[in-house]
Amino acid sequence: MGQGASLMRVIVNDVREIVASTNKEAYMKEYRAYKEASGRLEAARLKNAALQQHLEMTKANVYMQADLLRQQKEKLDFQYANMHAIDSEFFDKHKRVAEHMKQHAANVTHDTSLASSSDEASDEPPTKKAAEDPSSSTSTSTH
Repeated sequence: MGQGASLMRVIVNDVREIVASTNKEAYMKEYRAYKEASGRLEAARLKNAALQQHLEMTKANVYMQADLLRQQKEKLDFQYANMHAIDSEFFDKHKRVAEHMKQHAANVTHDTSLASSSDEASDEPPTKKAAEDPSSSTSTSTH
């Protein structure tokens, strides 16, 4: 039985080697798959981190642009309000000056007709006289 026992040991050792090598191959196969999956996971994490950073930068940029646009809108609204205030002020001033010029022209014309009939010997032109003597324009307008 010595030979049978040694043959049995050889068979058992061979089976163990086959099982071990098969297990080793399966283990190595699983290990390679694990390493590959870990590499893909790490690449996905890095890509995710880069995308997250890009998203944060984009958000900050959008908020900054929104703030700048808000400031620009406030500035334009202020300029628009000032422009309309200046326009209305200019229009009112122009209207007052035009009315004053109309009144002055009417007074000068009226004074000229009165001055030419009463003061034909006067050396001064009638427009100067009307401009220098404002009381005459009010007194002549009552006639």
